[in-house]
Amino acid sequence: MKTKKQQIQAIRKNLNNFTLQTFQTDALDQRGIASVIEHGVQQHFINQELFEYSEPKSVRSIDDFTLKCNDQTYLIDIKTHDADREFSMPNLISTERLFKLYKEPNTTFGIAILDYVSDFGDEKYKVISKTKFLPIENISWESLSIQNLGHGQIQITNLNKELKTFNGTRKQWLAQFALEMVKYQDKLLVKMTERREKWIKRQGETLLDC
Repeated sequence: MKTKKQQIQAIRKNLNNFTLQTFQTDALDQRGIASVIEHGVQQHFINQELFEYSEPKSVRSIDDFTLKCNDQTYLIDIKTHDADREFSMPNLISTERLFKLYKEPNTTFGIAILDYVSDFGDEKYKVISKTKFLPIENISWESLSIQNLGHGQIQITNLNKELKTFNGTRKQWLAQFALEMVKYQDKLLVKMTERREKWIKRQGETLLDC
């Protein structure tokens, strides 16, 4: 696989093997179900021979596993999605970590999404209904949002909706990323100013009551 495009297609093809696969999830909550499916995906990629597989370096790693091929590195974040739920807004990565990560042009942060549903209404089993693999720079900012957590956390706005594709280059996506961060900081500044003024007012009211 000489090109990055071919490598991404190979990851998608491997992930697609999970479509219609059934997992026994009796008595498991959502987090437990996610762990079972994630383990299955990891085991599959351990056994494939197209990429060099490696485990996360620590519990704080942004990836669930890493794949390498030639000079390209793919940090894979597995996102399981209960398609029966009305809303899903998963966290992806902190803005600061992504900015630093993407200083390396041959490193890609990729999201492996596995939708699952109950097997004919039987909660003891979950069936993978659809899979998708996308480098984060292939997701339009219409489908992403930045939430107020740390330096900012990139999230998928609603995983129940079809993700819109970003029609541009990686550099163009990163330029849009910087613009979205400026807009986010502007909104945060307004909020912080309002909160500061509120506490100044409360301080004055408290002093008057003394």
